[in-house]
Amino acid sequence: LMQRYCAESAPGWRVEELAGLTHRQVASRLAQASCIVNLNSHEAFNTSVPEAMAAGCVVLCYEAVGGQDFLADGVNALVFPNHHVYPLIERLQQLIAGGLAAPELLALRLRARAAVARFSAEATGRALVEAFAALAAPVVSAP
Repeated sequence: LMQRYCAESAPGWRVEELAGLTHRQVASRLAQASCIVNLNSHEAFNTSVPEAMAAGCVVLCYEAVGGQDFLADGVNALVFPNHHVYPLIERLQQLIAGGLAAPELLALRLRARAAVARFSAEATGRALVEAFAALAAPVVSAP
């Protein structure tokens, strides 16, 4: 259905389902993509969303649970309440029709990259070391 819509209404756009691909293949597709629609509303962090943001994709997705920690609708992604498919479809149609200006899309992409930059192996390592250090610190009780 989406392929037909793009062929008829949005020449030049192509829809691809990212199923049955390796992580490396998905990363390659994200690096080439303009946007990604992620309909997963059950996974707490949903790693494909921040990975797409880091690749520079405009992300259309549900807020899920963990996404609420880093997603800001209209700021770094286009975010919708879980299972509210019609507003998501309307925004996707607007995007495909060129309803968002190039400077607005660039700003969205740059803010998306900045939002997920904190999710790196180094940052995670530092956070774990700090958390375990705090747990291992001696407890000082008042006299």
